[in-house]
Amino acid sequence: MAFEITPQLLASGHKYRRELLALPVASIDETIRHMTPRYGIQGKETAGTGVNGAQLRPYRSEKGATDTSGIETREIETFLGDVVEEFDPHALWSTIYASTVGTKPDEWEIARQMAMLMAMSVGEHLADSIFTAKRNASGSTTMDLFNGFETIIETEKTAGKVAEAKGNLIPVGEINLSNVVDTLKRAYRASHERLRQTATKMFLPWDIYDLYCDGYKIETGGTPYNDRYEKTVLEGSDGKCELVPMGGMSHSRILISPKSNMLVGLDQTGTRETVEIRRADNPKVVQFFMASYFGVEYQSIDPRLLNVVEYTQNAPAPESEPGV
Repeated sequence: MAFEITPQLLASGHKYRRELLALPVASIDETIRHMTPRYGIQGKETAGTGVNGAQLRPYRSEKGATDTSGIETREIETFLGDVVEEFDPHALWSTIYASTVGTKPDEWEIARQMAMLMAMSVGEHLADSIFTAKRNASGSTTMDLFNGFETIIETEKTAGKVAEAKGNLIPVGEINLSNVVDTLKRAYRASHERLRQTATKMFLPWDIYDLYCDGYKIETGGTPYNDRYEKTVLEGSDGKCELVPMGGMSHSRILISPKSNMLVGLDQTGTRETVEIRRADNPKVVQFFMASYFGVEYQSIDPRLLNVVEYTQNAPAPESEPGV
């Protein structure tokens, strides 16, 4: 059965525009549900938090006014990115719809399914890049689109704004199976007391999370309160620090922060974000085109809202060759 590139197929990008633009965001829900999305941002927008030292004092007749209030501002910036991907609807017809079907799927549905797969791929790459992406305007991947959370930390370290002396950086040395439980507890307890009084997330690479689960099991064995292997809360945090393993983090840094402090900038409302399915130079294929904004930032790097834990980890020993 032949398949035609019809005007209906080419118009499907417009028909499903809203759904397709939302899909990359929806597909990274497992990542950004631990963060705070900010919508309607094209370019830069001011974020920040209030700084206030107002407090009660012994009563006095004279005014004796103080001036301790202000706003610590930061800029969250989203960058416009695009994807142009060609696909062959004929090949799609022969793979997805190879089995016998009673009715021929229409062009709308075929284009929608292919576009949804591509939009989901866009989301997967955003999730992989959200911590370590580094802005490079001449780059060609999602890693080049924006500055990730850890890249921002590197910039602030260079500027001296993330440092031990500032109270928002703690080096803990090597993390291994024998010390991982105590090390993560020590890092958390070294956080500012205001941060410890807040419901926080501990963002950590999967390998460190796995070490923690293994180490916790070894330490606690069959004790009554060790009722599950997978740990979701840091032991000793009074239930206030959720363990959040993340893909795409570097293997040298752990972040402790409230959800409200981890900002994810999106647009989803403007006219510059678009989805199209259009003809390509090759008459056998069509193009999927998407343009969308994305970026991340901290609302504040104040130690009351952020603790950066830096560590080292020995690489696993290489496996021996057969017969060695």
